[in-house]
Parts: sequence; structure tokens; C-alpha cells
Amino acid sequence: MKLVYSNLYKHSQYQSKISPNNYYVANAVDDRLVIRRQDRHLQVLQVHETRSPIDYIQWAPNSEHILTVNYQKSRVYIRSLTDPKWQGSIVERRFPIVRVRWSPDSKSIEFSPDGNYVAIVELIEGKEYISIYHANSFILLQRFEVDTADLENLVWSFDSMFIAVWDNCIY
Repeated sequence: MKLVYSNLYKHSQYQSKISPNNYYVANAVDDRLVIRRQDRHLQVLQVHETRSPIDYIQWAPNSEHILTVNYQKSRVYIRSLTDPKWQGSIVERRFPIVRVRWSPDSKSIEFSPDGNYVAIVELIEGKEYISIYHANSFILLQRFEVDTADLENLVWSFDSMFIAVWDNCIY
């Protein structure tokens, strides 16, 4: 067996991620996102600059998009691998961004199955709450406390009537 080693590449905060389809590798260097083809040569395909240092990288499940997050400024930047000129961003000034997750179809953040609601987990005075917002107007419809120590995730029921939550297994 012959092992082949690549050159070393600079990265920030251990932010290097391989795409789910194993075709690409992305790494963050301060406020720059570098996307390479994952092969022997590690050819650079795209380089994107963000307005803030990159704290987190996440690939979409279909490997066609990638997002970067800056937690301090509550900014999310989204880039496309299929259309290098396309870009998107989310800036949330009212609430700090704590976690970002792609929807299973790789097209959006997670909304209720009927598309009418979005659920956001908030930490208020040390307690976890779920706030339900109308998806189009972003008007708060309901806020309730959940009995969790470290809420791991939430999932909508298929009919958008219920939300299941679960705690981190450490507790």
C-alpha cells in the first residue's frame, strides 16, 4: 500500500469539512472560505470572503451549498457550488444565533411541514423556550418553556400540529 500525503493548508478554529458526497473539502481561514476538489491535487475551486471571521462551516446534505456562521455578529453566509456567483446571507439582530441546521432537502432552514411556522429555541434567563413564529410575517404566535437541560433538537410532526424535542444524552 502506498500512502500519498497532501500539502498542509492553513485553517482557523479547526474548521475543515468534507462534503457529504466526498467530492469537496472546505476550510476556513479567518474570514475566507476555501473550497477544494477532494482528489490528489486538492485543486482550489472557489474562494469566498465574508465580512466576519468564520466560526462554523456546514455542508448542505446534497453538497450543493455550504454555509458559514459568525456567532458574535449573528451572521450566516450561504454559498453555492453549482453557481459560484450566487450567495445568500442571514443577519439576525434580535436574537443571537446559536445553532444553524439545513433542512433535509438542502433548500432551507427547517420550517413546519406545511410551511406556515418556524420554531426557534431560545435561552431566556437560563431556561429553554420554544417560540413559534408565523413563517411569512415572523410574528410571534406562541412561546412556551420546555423541561430540558440542554435541548438537542426538535422535529415537527407530519401534520404541523406537534413538536417533539429531546435533551442532550449527557444529562
